[in-house]
Amino acid sequence: MDIDFEENITDYIRKIIKENYRIDKRGLLEYRDIKIIKNYVKNAEGSCYLELGKTKVLAGVKLEIAEPFQDNEDSGILVTTVNLSPVSDIKDVLPSDERVRCEHVANYAAQLRQENQEKFKRVFSQLSSRIDPAELPKHFEEVLERIKAAYKAVIEASTRQQVTEVTGSE
Repeated sequence: MDIDFEENITDYIRKIIKENYRIDKRGLLEYRDIKIIKNYVKNAEGSCYLELGKTKVLAGVKLEIAEPFQDNEDSGILVTTVNLSPVSDIKDVLPSDERVRCEHVANYAAQLRQENQEKFKRVFSQLSSRIDPAELPKHFEEVLERIKAAYKAVIEASTRQQVTEVTGSE
């Protein structure tokens, strides 16, 4: 069945659900083939290769112990990268801003703290010794502002250096 673009998409979705299939012709309870290979990248501290239907994902974690910055010796650095195939749509890959800020974790922590203290302690024991899980979004914003400030300082210093190189004076 082809989608009639003149038809309201909501009506179309209701129609195919009533007929017990999805847009890609699978049944409602039919799942895509799944393939998982742990430790796929041998020189990573952790990795996983996943195939879900035609979607292929490779995730890896590399760790490095480094000297802390002198002006912030009690903090570390987290670097993330995302590599996408040319046909990937970035909107389909990136999480929402709310998930990036860990609002879902903060909300779950608040709910769990209220409903089941014992489970809250079990789930969040390692994190809550350093930061209140409910404060994760606020902490994210603070870290983001520090990153922006550091980036701005680097850009300004780079610009000053370029001006010095061109003019020969500061």
